[in-house]
Amino acid sequence: MKRTLGYLKPYAGRTALALFLKTAGSVSELVLPYLLSYIIDELTPLKDETAIWIAGGAMLFFSLLALFGNIAANRLSALVAGAMTRALRHDLFRKTSYLKCSQ
Repeated sequence: MKRTLGYLKPYAGRTALALFLKTAGSVSELVLPYLLSYIIDELTPLKDETAIWIAGGAMLFFSLLALFGNIAANRLSALVAGAMTRALRHDLFRKTSYLKCSQ
């Protein structure tokens, strides 16, 4: 496991960015039920249509943030995983191609 983690070191920044984007997307998804309950419990009894539209716009914003954050995080994770496995496969092939036939 320690050897395979060494292959992730060149991609530490991208891995951290993917983790941040995934966290931001997850937090954005968790904000949506709170906003919906706020609209239903607080704004609907006041019959303030402008505030309801603003809160609905905030829900739309957070849902789009969650969508694009999760998509970007998944794509970035796939790119890092592909690059890491390519380097691992290359090193493994190089190592096995220099083995002697008697081994």
